[in-house]
Amino acid sequence: MAAALGLTEDELYNYIGTTAEEFATVVANLNKEAERQTEKVKTSFTNIGIEIGDSLNNLSIDTANALQNQLAKVFYATGQSKEVFDAIQQLAESVDKDMRDAFYQVMISTDFTDQDALDNLQKSLDSAGVKVNDLSGFLDKVANSANAMYKLDFEGLQKRIQNVGTAIKEILEGGSRTISTDLYNQLLPSVRSQFVEGLDGTYTYIGKSISELTSILYDTVNQSISDRLR
Repeated sequence: MAAALGLTEDELYNYIGTTAEEFATVVANLNKEAERQTEKVKTSFTNIGIEIGDSLNNLSIDTANALQNQLAKVFYATGQSKEVFDAIQQLAESVDKDMRDAFYQVMISTDFTDQDALDNLQKSLDSAGVKVNDLSGFLDKVANSANAMYKLDFEGLQKRIQNVGTAIKEILEGGSRTISTDLYNQLLPSVRSQFVEGLDGTYTYIGKSISELTSILYDTVNQSISDRLR
């Protein structure tokens, strides 16, 4: 190695603080560790339904790990992480090579199961100075394959509706307009605006009537569904 660099072994030692043999051992160990980390990342992708192939598709280990974490959310929510990964890789092809690191930084900071994050994706890319082709097409693929863009959490929505019903029942039966902090924290945001916090940590309903509270609930549910199925 020293000769290949045009140096004597002593000169090489002075430059890198080790002999050629020691240096070669260090390099070999680093290569083994890199291979181990690469296989670990491949396995993590395989566990969420993605065969990443012989390479990490030009992704660094750290970037791949971060992207896998985001795609895992899609996998556990819908089981369709591969389709989202493929869409990301296809979109990356439209990005200038010198901007791909910035592109992936935006991707790994985007929760693909969150409606607001997807709505703000164009803004995030613009802020990073990244230009892409056909972002709407990408978002359509995310919506169609992972059902993430317009994903409805019916179970959570149903629970919150039930919580509002419980609040109404407590107000009617108890003759009081006050509910507990725990129940308040589970209410839909628009319904929370109809309560004020007391000194004891409970919340008191200040709306005009129970029928008004019920109307707010129905309006909120209908709007939530409309926003995601537009």
